[in-house]
Amino acid sequence: MKKISLFIGHRGTIVDYDENTLEAFDIAIKAGANCIELDVRRTKDRK
Repeated sequence: MKKISLFIGHRGTIVDYDENTLEAFDIAIKAGANCIELDVRRTKDRK
């Protein structure tokens, strides 16, 4: 079985962008992440 490494972008990258934003995810992928972990929360207005 071939072994692979996972490079997971936890909430994207927070170096230059706010976490959990599309911009942070894009930069994490460009930096080599092959997975993205994100948080999903319901807003106060439930949307």
